[in-house]
Amino acid sequence: MRVGLIFFFSIICAQIMAQVYGNEWISYNQKHYAFPVVQSGIHKIGYDALLSAGIPLTSISADNFQLFGKENEVPIYIADGGDATINEGDFILFYVEKNDGWLDATLYDDPSWVGNPKYSLYNDTIQYFLTWNNATDNLRFIEEVATDFENYIPTDFVIEEQFSFYSNSYNEGEKSSDASSSFYMPGEGWGSTPRNGSSGYTWDFNTLIFDNIY
Repeated sequence: MRVGLIFFFSIICAQIMAQVYGNEWISYNQKHYAFPVVQSGIHKIGYDALLSAGIPLTSISADNFQLFGKENEVPIYIADGGDATINEGDFILFYVEKNDGWLDATLYDDPSWVGNPKYSLYNDTIQYFLTWNNATDNLRFIEEVATDFENYIPTDFVIEEQFSFYSNSYNEGEKSSDASSSFYMPGEGWGSTPRNGSSGYTWDFNTLIFDNIY
């Protein structure tokens, strides 16, 4: 019995040690400079901003820079004039997204219960982290120089996305005997004031342009 208990707790400990916590991307021997992002899109960090942050640009190759967000490395494009050194007038470009419901899904027993995956339960601001290492294979955007577009097969793409978010009311999700659960339930999250009866929302598509959509 004692051997069985030891074996049982060994399995439990092994499972606990194997859990993914989300901070596995961090290299603790590197310095990380955090900055907030509140709007999705292409962002730019220039030479002056890097210098004022105290980053020793003269001792870092542009190839060594990395950017992390949402627990993953983010590809960047560095305009350094081809000398692998960030000097005055040089800059870093990257596409990043503001905070949404990507991490909220871990609060629910079933990630599909998230009311709005595009809207965070807590904050629309997220921290991204600029760091550097000694490697030269960090993620980069590569500038496309090809012009023979007729030789390429087009793939599906999205030109633009637009969303309308309603956050004037917090919906408690499924209830039992009109009591809310302490767990996150299906339908729980920010939305609009609930409407009863037959009154609902009217969707107006008259302003949408469908020309050349395929």
